Amino acid sequence: MSKTTCNKGDTFNVDSEVPCSGGYICVPCGDKKHFSEGEVFPRCSACIEKKGNPDKLRKGLGLWELLEPRDATHKCPECGLHYRDEQTAKTCQTWCAENHSCNLDIIKHSIEQETVHI
Repeated sequence: MSKTTCNKGDTFNVDSEVPCSGGYICVPCGDKKHFSEGEVFPRCSACIEKKGNPDKLRKGLGLWELLEPRDATHKCPECGLHYRDEQTAKTCQTWCAENHSCNLDIIKHSIEQETVHI
C-alpha cells in the first residue's frame, strides 16, 4: 500500500478515512481538531451545536482542511499527545515515563489542548 502524501490546504470529506495525522479545521465553521491517520473524519460537533453556516451545511460541505501535516508535529510516545516542537514532546515523554502520569504544565502546550473549549 502506498503512503498518501498530505499537503497543507488539502480537504477531505466527512466519513472518509484520515490519510495523515495532523491538525485540521472544519471548513464550514472553523473549529480545529487533531486527527490521527486511520481515523474517520466525523461530522463536526461544533457545526452541529452552532448549526455552522446553514448554506454550507445544506450544500454538503462537510469538509476538513489540513492545517499541519503530521510531519509538523511531534508525538509523545508515552501518552500520545502531539506538540508543535520536538523539545516539548521529549519533555512530556520524560515526565510520563518517570511519573506514569501527565503534567498539566506540559500538556497545556499540546495540540489537543488547543482544541479544548472550556
